[in-house]
Amino acid sequence: MREKLMDYQNETDNIYNLEATPGEGAAFRLAKTDKEKFPE
Repeated sequence: MREKLMDYQNETDNIYNLEATPGEGAAFRLAKTDKEKFPE
């Protein structure tokens, strides 16, 4: 995502900010933990 954002910034000559909400970070972290505990 970061690379695509930087490409878009270069195309448009505008500056954008990429942010993740706490819920998205928690969902990723919990999914990763589940995969480690339950690999099947």
